Amino acid sequence: MEHLISVFLIVTLGVVLAKLIAEKTGIADVVWYLVAGFLITASAIMPESGIELVEIFSVFGVTILFFALGLEENIEGFMKGVKKAWLIALAGVILPFVSIYYVSANILDYTMQASIIFAMAFAPTSIGIAFLTLNTLNFEAKSKLQPIIVAAALTDDVFSLVSWGIISGIIMSLSGGIELTTIFSTAGASIKNFFGFILAMISFGIVFFYLFPKNIEDSDKKTFSGYILRSRYRLNKALGMHRLLSMEKHFSVMVLVFLAFLGSFIAEQFATSTALGAYLIALFINEEHFLADDRYENDFHSAENIVKFLAFSLFGPVFFLSIGLAMKVANLDVLTASIVPIAILTFTLFVAQFVAATGVSMLQGMNFKEASLIGIAMQGRAEVTFLVAFAGLGMKLISNEQLLILSLVAFILNLALPILLKIWVKRFFL
Repeated sequence: MEHLISVFLIVTLGVVLAKLIAEKTGIADVVWYLVAGFLITASAIMPESGIELVEIFSVFGVTILFFALGLEENIEGFMKGVKKAWLIALAGVILPFVSIYYVSANILDYTMQASIIFAMAFAPTSIGIAFLTLNTLNFEAKSKLQPIIVAAALTDDVFSLVSWGIISGIIMSLSGGIELTTIFSTAGASIKNFFGFILAMISFGIVFFYLFPKNIEDSDKKTFSGYILRSRYRLNKALGMHRLLSMEKHFSVMVLVFLAFLGSFIAEQFATSTALGAYLIALFINEEHFLADDRYENDFHSAENIVKFLAFSLFGPVFFLSIGLAMKVANLDVLTASIVPIAILTFTLFVAQFVAATGVSMLQGMNFKEASLIGIAMQGRAEVTFLVAFAGLGMKLISNEQLLILSLVAFILNLALPILLKIWVKRFFL
């Protein structure tokens, strides 16, 4: 590709400068990654083909980032988080959707279709920015709140993706009247894809990580259950993932990266968030999977640290920089005309999300400082937001100017999130 080296030079320079500025200012580095991307686009120093290349690498970024996030958790902890977080997620989808739709249709006077696109785009939460910020902070309540925040954000992504499948069917039917067959078929496909994805992930986890025991006691040899365990152990020795994961350091990292993209691939086949696929597959992996054979060193923590380096210092920053690259301002006149709707939508979305997440968290027994931290952490908007926005543009339901407004609202919230999160933690938890 033409200008390949210059594109990588610009991206790496943007990441390095962002990190240096973050160190000097004490403001989360993710803010400066976003700013760097915005300035690169505004200055027009990168060709359009270069922006497309960065967007490809951003797929690596979001996949490895969510996989690293999953490695820090386990399936049991995630399920406990979901039990506490599903109601937060549901409220965090419904209240922002209703609020944004009302404001778009009645105050900004957008069409019904455009209002639905805005509402649907702003319903899902992105956890990436909040997680990257929380990763730099240490406070006592972090271990309690972070799993709930992650589970709530991922669960509301699932709610949003299923809802988008249903609502997009309704939108497609509006031009010629609402056809129930179209709505039901689209909704049915979305629900089928979601449950198919969950079944596929559970099956994978059982077969490759939980079906095979790590070892077997000699005392079990003569019993029937011992025979079954011994057979499973032999199968594990021959085919199990444990042995692959317990091999030499750099090879085990490659296996982990492969698994991250396998999870994303499975999700993609079921039209589900690829980030969710990478996250869920990582939940099945733990330290015991690196202990298949005594002649191999337990290299779990070394491999995990390398994956985290790829996530937080290499590909992750490129993902956040690519969000900034999406902020394209055609001219100052268009930007000036957009200031009022941007301000209205940003305020509405922030308040609706904060009230929904904080209110439900307090109803579940949390105090205000813990609940409000969740309310702030749920403000990020990225992957699914832009998926819906660009789909709306492609369906000609929103204009280029409305796409700019939608993008800048998401951009402002993403900029504010790490700053507010750090202030809140220092004010209430340190």
